[in-house]
Amino acid sequence: MHTVLAFGAYHQQISSLGYINWKSSNQADSSGVLVQFALYHHTKAAELIRESVSSADPPLQVIKVACALFTILEFLQGSRMAAISHLTSGMGLLEHQKVSHKAGRFDLWAESTLSSLSLSQALYGRPRSVRFPNLWVVPLPNEGRSSPSFANIEEARISNFNLNGLVLVFVHKVEQAVDPQAPEITMEQKSLSIQLADWKVAVNILVAQNLTEVEAEAIALMRVHQKISWIFLTCCTTQYQTTFDQHIASFESLLDILEPIITHLMIKLHMPMFSTELCIIPCLFYIAIKCRHPKIRRRAVDLLRKAPRREALWDAEEAALAAEAAISFEECDMYEIENKRHIILPPEERRLHDVDIQE
Repeated sequence: MHTVLAFGAYHQQISSLGYINWKSSNQADSSGVLVQFALYHHTKAAELIRESVSSADPPLQVIKVACALFTILEFLQGSRMAAISHLTSGMGLLEHQKVSHKAGRFDLWAESTLSSLSLSQALYGRPRSVRFPNLWVVPLPNEGRSSPSFANIEEARISNFNLNGLVLVFVHKVEQAVDPQAPEITMEQKSLSIQLADWKVAVNILVAQNLTEVEAEAIALMRVHQKISWIFLTCCTTQYQTTFDQHIASFESLLDILEPIITHLMIKLHMPMFSTELCIIPCLFYIAIKCRHPKIRRRAVDLLRKAPRREALWDAEEAALAAEAAISFEECDMYEIENKRHIILPPEERRLHDVDIQE
């Protein structure tokens, strides 16, 4: 209850003032009634959760929810490292626990939320100045079948999170490998590629049903994440960034999917949105730094500035600035030839392999 009250107070302040104004006012004056209310309940919640964790039989459901909420609370205050600290501590408590395949709706919700927040520690496969995340894989009722199938969009969503996480873990493994072309790595890469293809087939069957507008947008976003995971999986075993150039057409098609969704969200909401889901921002950031076509990557940056401002540990404006810095570095002393058939791409030696966002 204390965590929810603190979260509500922070969210009310941000909604009324806007994030930048709220952050400035908090730094200047922490004596406001709503600020004090939020701090009191935040501190009280922290005390109670410490008592729960240290008990002989810690309540896992409480820890799951508290882990997610404390992560969001810290990020709402603008402290990414504190948010990551809460998340990794909570994940460490849970990672050795086996979740029943008959888990109820609450457990599936809690696990999928943690999975989403866990993925948010990484910028598509690379740590945000912290150790690589513990990824919490959520079991599904149909796990173990010869071919995947989804009873509803929620199952497709959880499977999408899990696959994204498995790809990120694989990418990290490849980065640390002595030989990225070793047979065991090639086999795992092929296995993940098959799983991504199977997910696509299962979703195609699911969308044969009548979908609402919201459900159709959700499926479209999941398809974008699936495609980006597949591109990253395909390219990660080579050291050359020019490998991504073969996916330029795919990057452009992904922006074609995302742009109307962003437009619809912003028209519908009339205000900045905060979400615990990884939806749009990481996809646009990834396209901006990995697609070296000058027009397409700038289109991704423009969409970042139109997208919902906050998603989990992501800030769209922050991501746009980082992407612009990467573009400026890679395209230094370059120019675009007016002939549309001849676009100059940065040479391999100018391309960044890693882009980090410091707090």
